[in-house]
Amino acid sequence: MGENVMSLTVIGKRGKKLKFKPFPIDKKGLSLLKAYIDGAFSEALYLIKTEVARKYPFNPNLRVREDFAPQACYLFFSSVKIINEPFVIYRDHPQRLRKVADYYFEQALASVDDLFNRLPEPYHCLKPYAMARTYLELAKIAYKSGLYDTAKAYLQKSIESHPEFRRSFQYFKLQTKIYLKKSFAIPSEPFPHLPSGKRVCSSFPGNF
Repeated sequence: MGENVMSLTVIGKRGKKLKFKPFPIDKKGLSLLKAYIDGAFSEALYLIKTEVARKYPFNPNLRVREDFAPQACYLFFSSVKIINEPFVIYRDHPQRLRKVADYYFEQALASVDDLFNRLPEPYHCLKPYAMARTYLELAKIAYKSGLYDTAKAYLQKSIESHPEFRRSFQYFKLQTKIYLKKSFAIPSEPFPHLPSGKRVCSSFPGNF
């Protein structure tokens, strides 16, 4: 095999649903990174040469999304063979750490920092967008956990990170669901682990 990495695409299974999203082989550079951040293609199993694994190690300080940065490095800095067909069914375990709000709230944003600390400067224009996507994901987790005030706060941080995100359907949908829940639910205390963060903006073009 001339490639350093082989990517075997999987079918994700959540409950009874099976979902396969092919790898966008026509995308390169910033457009590929945005697709990666968006989760626009299915997760994959990676066969990696030892020297590549050592060059792009997992961050030992992360207990969730620890593969977020290394997998991006495989795609951008290695010779990759993409098997763009379903290879195996990947089942989402209900007790995995990403389902535990404490772990995810504390470390998801750190995984974004880990990614962009490894990427060269031309890719950094997408960091605000990646932060906005992560804040949206945190808002969804908080919403599913019944932490509606926390979900609203994370949703606000998503548009502070990337103002254009306000126009996205995902933002509008979750905002509406939070509003309806808060209108008919007993008020709850905000989640104590909400990070303060800093406001950053981006002018990255595109329709989100």
